[in-house]
Amino acid sequence: SEWTHECAGLELPYTSTIATGSGADAYDKAWTVLNIGDDNKAWAPASLSGLGNGYCMMLGYNSSEKNDWLISPALHMEGGKEYIVSYGLSTKSDKENLSVYLSESLDPETIKTGDPVAIHLDFSLSNKIQSYQVPVTASRTGDYHLAFHAHSAANRWNIYAGDIKVMENIFAPAPVGSLTATPAQNPILEVTLSWTLPSTDVFGVEMGEDRIFEKLEIYRDEDERPIATLTDRSTTFTDNSEYGLISGKHTYRVIVYYSGAASPEAKTEPTAY
Repeated sequence: SEWTHECAGLELPYTSTIATGSGADAYDKAWTVLNIGDDNKAWAPASLSGLGNGYCMMLGYNSSEKNDWLISPALHMEGGKEYIVSYGLSTKSDKENLSVYLSESLDPETIKTGDPVAIHLDFSLSNKIQSYQVPVTASRTGDYHLAFHAHSAANRWNIYAGDIKVMENIFAPAPVGSLTATPAQNPILEVTLSWTLPSTDVFGVEMGEDRIFEKLEIYRDEDERPIATLTDRSTTFTDNSEYGLISGKHTYRVIVYYSGAASPEAKTEPTAY
């Protein structure tokens, strides 16, 4: 039918910035944009520093009441298991209305028959970015869409949405930040890695003192075993022949562990030897 997909739901965890640039078509087409009001205003890519990768989806000023949907691809969820839905929002100035749903349907009228997982009424963030983490439990095993419905009154301004995460509600630290790999000048065969340790979990929530740093593993290329395991909260490491480094281009992956839980990996671009 018009409102169903044939493909199976994506496995979790799922993360998406939705937008990949600020051009009209610079967004993940697995997301569905619906302009129910059939006016000239719809969710579209925009740039917004501090939200995800610096890009997001924006719904602009409308002289009529907003009635616009932004719907994710199908995500596979197990019945009875708790998940966290995380997303970032901002507004230009005015009080806006936005409801968030989790539904097996792509049909807006069917989606609205369910209870929203979050409702943001008359919210105004004045260009500040707010991250939200909402616990949800699927009623049964199936494929679900995360749906954002903007329904602000007429003559309201911009709503921004992005930085989407959907994952099982299990603690994991965020990945290391600002990971870089800098090769030494020839003929010295060395690559210096640097990073920052996370202060939040994968949902963006500050880690308390009960979350203890354990170790950090560094992998080169597609090696299954780390070339180094650091236990002293270091934020730099120098790879060289002692660790098996040979001349050529290399990528590095870093995983950090807190309280027995592994972070998602952070990865560098290939080094330029």
